[in-house]
Amino acid sequence: MGYICMDTTFFASSSKLVNSGKVPYKDFFFCQFPVAPYFYGILQNILGFNLYSLRSINALLGLIILLLCIVMAHRGSGYSGALTFAFLYSFNSFNIYNYSIGKMYSMVAFFLVVGVFFLTTKIKPILKNTLALSFIALSLASRLTILPFYVFMVLYVYVDNRKSKKDYIIPVLISLILLLAIFMPLLVLAKGQIYHDVFGLHVGQEKGPFDFGIKNRLMALFQTFRFYFFPVVLIPLIFVPLKNVYQCQHDEPINKPLFVLFVWLGLFSTMLGHFTVNWFTPAYQTMTFPVFALMLSIRYGLFVENLHREDLKKIAILFLAIGSILMTVSYGKTSIWMHLGKPAYQYLKDVNDFLVTRTETGDKILAFSSVVVVNANRELAKGTEAFPFTFTPSWDIKKCLNYKTVNVDILESYFQSGEIKALVIDKDSFDIQFPGFYPTGEKDKQRIWNSINQYYFIAGTIPQFGSEFNDLLLYLLKTENR
Repeated sequence: MGYICMDTTFFASSSKLVNSGKVPYKDFFFCQFPVAPYFYGILQNILGFNLYSLRSINALLGLIILLLCIVMAHRGSGYSGALTFAFLYSFNSFNIYNYSIGKMYSMVAFFLVVGVFFLTTKIKPILKNTLALSFIALSLASRLTILPFYVFMVLYVYVDNRKSKKDYIIPVLISLILLLAIFMPLLVLAKGQIYHDVFGLHVGQEKGPFDFGIKNRLMALFQTFRFYFFPVVLIPLIFVPLKNVYQCQHDEPINKPLFVLFVWLGLFSTMLGHFTVNWFTPAYQTMTFPVFALMLSIRYGLFVENLHREDLKKIAILFLAIGSILMTVSYGKTSIWMHLGKPAYQYLKDVNDFLVTRTETGDKILAFSSVVVVNANRELAKGTEAFPFTFTPSWDIKKCLNYKTVNVDILESYFQSGEIKALVIDKDSFDIQFPGFYPTGEKDKQRIWNSINQYYFIAGTIPQFGSEFNDLLLYLLKTENR
């Protein structure tokens, strides 16, 4: 749905739901690990529950990532390293876009970067290892695909501190206890639901005709290269023998060969792991990109400092600037969504104004993305909190209630009873059922649209809304059914 990405629905609605006392998986569908709803929920309880605060939080985290990595890059190779990271990070429009929308990529990257930051400090080993592994564990508790990086950092802490058992045993145990404290209550309350919500959607308990196979992965690989082509071009520098220029930089923990080796192993294994996810997109790599860019920046910075001629250094900086700017050009207008002469925020405002003026606080609304419901401070009917990802018409009512989803019978009962006061949908909203991405049967679709037309009327339309450019249909419950 273009600007208002459907995935945003998970984080917009879940943060508000946990704030009201609901538990992920047990009380509502949530397709990621559980840290995000609570992290965003705590902050949005202060800032307000809407898309703007969600995006602001992510953008702020992105800025903190920039500052922390510049500090680390400067430690590693001085001014040249810091400048390199600033270019690689600040000119990557694809990464910036994904850090400013309502997803959790910047939050996961933030935890990773903070963990790496502590590993590169000179504080007491037991303290730095505990803080580092705890933050990386939080990243893992947000996103399963971070597991390889966590494992390699645990191995690094062990190898680097094997002569002092307390410096690796205690930090590892504390990080594991943290993970246990996060997951154990949820496993007790909703073990089956967690498996369905997290693994069912991403890996696929069943495979329909929209299975994302090798063709999708190859296409995503090409897109990944396109969006990150300049850092990829710099990868061979990892294998070029270079000497550290400054003694102070030589002594920096971030330049320790053992640390560098394990970070690269963790990065590459995590990036490759993203390709195993059934629903893979290049955006997954944004979670590891800051650390990836950081290590490359230090290497490029050392390369520049090893150039003895000033004119060659200037050429290297110019090459860096041109390559970084080309990254922005390669992403192009995709990062800015405008059409029909109106910016994206105006479309969201139009939907929000309609809901605020035509419904009341406490009214339940069914929307293609629950972010529009949260933004208008309205409520969601049970099983529709993550619609359309909770649309499962092939399941019976009992199974739907167990996994917090809806089928045709449940939707018809909502429409008939008048429990849902308004609909924000388009003509394709009921075309696909989950988690297997199967097309909905024509009979089921016809039943839904017949029921909608019987109990609702079109009160507004927003033309060519979103990336699919479908008309967004705004329905209200008919007066006689109120």
